[in-house]
Formats: sequence, structure tokens, C-alpha cells
Amino acid sequence: IAEIMRREIDRLSADLARFEQVKTFRLLEEPFTIDNGELTPTLKVKRNIVEKKYRSLIDEMYQEFD
Repeated sequence: IAEIMRREIDRLSADLARFEQVKTFRLLEEPFTIDNGELTPTLKVKRNIVEKKYRSLIDEMYQEFD
């Protein structure tokens, strides 16, 4: 599944500048929902909650570029 997503991201971002392209990503087991506190009632991402909850994944993605 991750490889399918990678190919689709690459296909869709082919016309973007390099700094605009997705370089790495992670697939989560569960989607963001209002119930788990990651979305507001208007379906906006609560960035501070998501950042705290997924800190280890985010750090892991940035370590790949060091």
C-alpha cells in the first residue's frame, strides 16, 4: 500500500518544484476523527494535538534527511 501511495504522490507532484514535493510520509492505522480529538467539529486538523500524538513519527521522518 505504501508503494502505491508513493507512486501516486510522485505522479501528482511531478510538475511541482522540488521544495513543494512530498519527500517522505507515513500511513496511519486510523484516520483523524473528531472523537479521537485530532479534528475540530468543522473537520480542521488540530495541529498541536497531532504533533504531540505523532511526535515520534515526525521525528523519524526528519531523521531520514540528516
